[in-house]
Amino acid sequence: MILSLPRYARGKEVRRRGYARYRFLKGFKVSLRG
Repeated sequence: MILSLPRYARGKEVRRRGYARYRFLKGFKVSLRG
């Protein structure tokens, strides 16, 4: 779980997940448009 990680590790995890989600949504919208 994220809560069990230290603060810096938690921030890295959140950033990585947010980036992955952003990339996924962007690609999804592009595929929908195309």
